[in-house]
Amino acid sequence: MKQYIYIRLFGIATVTFLTSFSVNKNISIYTAIPTAEKNILVAYGQKIYTRELCSQCHTQQIKNQTQQLISLDGLGEKYSNEWLFYFINDPQIIVPNSKMPAYPKLKTNQLKRAVVVQIATDKKLQVDQDTIWETLTNEAQVISKSTTVPSENNTTEILALIAYLQQIPMTPEFEKITKTRKDKLQKEIAASDKKNLILKIANDANSIELGERIYNNNCHACHGQFGQGGIGPNLTDNYSLHGGSKKEIAKVIQFGGTPGKGMIAWRHVLSPEDIGQVTAYVYALKGTNPDNAKIPEGEQD
Repeated sequence: MKQYIYIRLFGIATVTFLTSFSVNKNISIYTAIPTAEKNILVAYGQKIYTRELCSQCHTQQIKNQTQQLISLDGLGEKYSNEWLFYFINDPQIIVPNSKMPAYPKLKTNQLKRAVVVQIATDKKLQVDQDTIWETLTNEAQVISKSTTVPSENNTTEILALIAYLQQIPMTPEFEKITKTRKDKLQKEIAASDKKNLILKIANDANSIELGERIYNNNCHACHGQFGQGGIGPNLTDNYSLHGGSKKEIAKVIQFGGTPGKGMIAWRHVLSPEDIGQVTAYVYALKGTNPDNAKIPEGEQD
């Protein structure tokens, strides 16, 4: 896997080692299966990570990051399974101008029993092969159901790679960096509230048209061409996850959304003027009711 997953990976999330990865309601289906087996899909994903030479462009420790070696430190559960599914399949859908190559083959390559048998042998699992395979397919189904393109019989390699990426932990070194970033972020929020520059631009009627251009260049991949939603929520209804006022919209654009959902902090990419303009456009989308809109999420404004 080539480069630059880090360019737009901001924020932080708590790492856990559950194979259900953010779909905890399904974890009960594994309660009768030995703990050692629950790592089987992760182990398969590690083999894919190695096979695709991902370590040539990535390290999993921030201290080893260079211009050529991009860190995935703390990636586990930072983004949703769905976000990773689309990013791995075609990075530029999520991150325009990403230099990471697309891996559509992983969406069609089937998991192989022979590989699972080898993993079980390496791990010295004292369980019959049918049970191990059933465990693997159940784990794959949990991840598949958390994407927008679930399949009842989806046992493809992309699900194993997602399982592996979702357990990459955060090193102590990166925890320190993250704390520093959080402290800085709080100061930036306070300073932004005082300046009110973004809100002044957002309240200018002329900003709506300018904001549409910015939206089309940066936001439509996740929220849809008309704001109807996709990977991200519907922006045209009267529901929101973080509030529907211009101030609240601007804050999410600046500093990111819910950890683990994929909404980055755009202050690293867009100028205050850009953020004000796209805020105006997003606010204007409310009530437009395009076709095929995603169901409401969050609370009513």
